Formats: sequence, structure tokens, C-alpha cells
Amino acid sequence: GGNDYRKEFFFLSLSDAQHQRDTNQWQGGVNLDAIQNAERQAYGYHYWYRKNSPAQWANRTVLVRSVPAAGTCHGLAKMPYLRESRRSIGFGDFLMNITTISGHARDLHGYIFEDRLCIGAYDVDVHPMQQCTYPSYMNKYYPILPYYVPLRAMTNRDIDNLIVIGKTMAQSFLVNSATRLHPVEFSIGQAAGVIGAYAVQNKLSKTADMLEEAHLKRVQALVKIFTPMSWTINGTRYPDD
Repeated sequence: GGNDYRKEFFFLSLSDAQHQRDTNQWQGGVNLDAIQNAERQAYGYHYWYRKNSPAQWANRTVLVRSVPAAGTCHGLAKMPYLRESRRSIGFGDFLMNITTISGHARDLHGYIFEDRLCIGAYDVDVHPMQQCTYPSYMNKYYPILPYYVPLRAMTNRDIDNLIVIGKTMAQSFLVNSATRLHPVEFSIGQAAGVIGAYAVQNKLSKTADMLEEAHLKRVQALVKIFTPMSWTINGTRYPDD
């Protein structure tokens, strides 16, 4: 589709990136040819939409590349949107996996973590690259339930005093494909802001301290002010706290 470029990776292989560095040709370890080809595809779709738009849109400005709005000379975004990135391993080797957000409809909701801070609901949505072979588990269907995101998913095993959110959370590839949507990321961001503010105000610098029951309960109470932590399904709250 027009919102995907599936033919090449934007990042070079490790060996090519090292060669770029060692030959004094460092360009960020990115494949500039791939980025240029993706830009050409974006131009192509833009042209197609302009040529095939409904007649009533003929004089509207919604189908133009806006250099002032984009802040670039070409009218495209400053950075490509990447659906995948390196991900954290959370405190105590925690990794949010697909079993915590999927199940039968009769289950109603995903696993309720004691340290949950926010909620999300979106299907596993993988946009695979062309000409790549993927493991079988990536081609399966996973019925996703309304789910919960725990504090531990926003931590790192080896670095204390670090909040990790968005695509870099401590989560599996499949979970990332379900949490990467804006509404879920907005909720996670609200929770992360509360964690950071609470840590500063209470002089906490270790994840283990934040996970202590007394601190965790206070953080959860604050998070509830800004973003929901429970699901209401058929008139019942899960969990009802």
C-alpha cells in the first residue's frame, strides 16, 4: 500500500555500516538509496491521488505537499515512520508477550498485571517486508483482547532510572505490532510522564523502589487521573478498583 515501503531496509547491515565508518564515509549507517526509493514511491502515490481525486476536491489544498508544514525542502516528512526498532528487556528479564494480550472472546480481557498502568486495544498488525522469510508464528492469527500495559514493560533490566516507552518497550515483536498505534502510545506516554514526575518528586532512582507496593499504588492512583487503567465491558469494570 501507499503507506508502506517493503522492498528494502533503511538500515545497512553491520558489515556495511562498519565499512561506511572505516572508510570515512559515515552517513549514519543508513541505506540512502532505500530512503530515496521510498521517497520516489511517496511522490508516486501523491501524484496518483491528485490525478484521481474526486471532482469536488479539484480546487482544495488537502492534496498538496506542504513545505512549510513539513519543514523540509521536498514536502515529505523529516523522518520515515518505522514500525519496528530495538526493544528493551525489562526489569527482572520482563518481556510483555502475546499470551498476555490475546485469548478467547469469553476471556473478555487480557492478563491483569499487578503493576498495570494503562490499557490498549488493537490487533496484531504486521507489515512484512517483501522477499523475506518469516517464522511461522508471525503468520498466525491472534485474537486480541482489550489489554493492559504494566510498568515493567517501561523499564530496562540493566539501566535503572530509565523509562522506556513506545516501540522500544520491553515487549515481543507481536506485542509491539499491537501497541504501536497512537491511542495506545498516548496512554503509555501519560503513564510514563507520571512515573517520571513521581520519581523526581520522591527522589527515586531505582526501578525496584518504584515497584514497591506503596510507591506503585500511589503511582497508579495518579495515573488514573490522566488515563484509564481499567476496561468497562458490558457494564462491568475489569478490574473494579
